[in-house]
Amino acid sequence: MEAVCIEPSARNSGLHILDRWKFCPGLENPADKLTRGENTHTLLSDSVWWRGPVWLRGNRNQWPRQKFERVTDEQKLERLNTSVHAILPQTEMILHENKFSNLRKLLRVTAWVKRFVAKLRKRLARVER
Repeated sequence: MEAVCIEPSARNSGLHILDRWKFCPGLENPADKLTRGENTHTLLSDSVWWRGPVWLRGNRNQWPRQKFERVTDEQKLERLNTSVHAILPQTEMILHENKFSNLRKLLRVTAWVKRFVAKLRKRLARVER
């Protein structure tokens, strides 16, 4: 099982929040279904969406357990110092938004350019056949 980190503010709130939290594995969590790309038509007939996982209706002693870990200040610093590097393709700006006096003009010109490019692509496709 994965460990969940609880921030000190939640731990020390006096509400004993960890005693009330229960673990639901991600694949069985109905709240995660939409984030995994389920569509609404599928959810209409999905019993987990409407009633929750089967084990939820059973004895609480049989529910999945989750181990909670305390987050130390060092772990927080380690997380803050982690960086992500990505290589993005360089694109050339065709329209510069600061060259337009208002949003309506920018949108109108953008639409015109998109139609123009679509027509060129269509013409190019005909020539390549």
